[in-house]
Amino acid sequence: MRTRALLGALPLVLAVCLATAARAAPPGERMLFLTLRFDSAGVVLESAAVRPGHAKVPRDLALAPGFVHFLARDARGALLGEGAFPDPALAKTGLEYEDPDEPGVIRMLDVRPEKLIHVLRLPYDPRVARVEFRRVRSAPARGVAGLEPDEDPLGGVTIRAEDLR
Repeated sequence: MRTRALLGALPLVLAVCLATAARAAPPGERMLFLTLRFDSAGVVLESAAVRPGHAKVPRDLALAPGFVHFLARDARGALLGEGAFPDPALAKTGLEYEDPDEPGVIRMLDVRPEKLIHVLRLPYDPRVARVEFRRVRSAPARGVAGLEPDEDPLGGVTIRAEDLR
């Protein structure tokens, strides 16, 4: 009886294994994970690691207020890639609580994290030596060629091979 139950579960186990294998990164594909801390001095590299993984299909580059624009460069300064992510300085979490002065009334409080941490995930390219960051203040007008977004430089981080885990 127990053997029959185990054999009945075998198709489910095989399906889970195949689904996991299908999502796994192909051999040789690796990702660079940069753990970044944003503070008043700019951007600080907390850690860098290369792990197996594959790149997601990139979205359109969102150079809009509320985003941080990043540029990956080689040792000579040539642009290797760029992207954007939501500005961690604007991140906040809503905390709901019952008002002690008015039982039954729910209030909302915006809480900002003390440490602004962001993990940037990039396809691994051993040529990447530096990543620069810029806070987007305003985006260029749509359909107007040659205009750059208005950005504040936040600094950059240097990636050295000996720093990679």
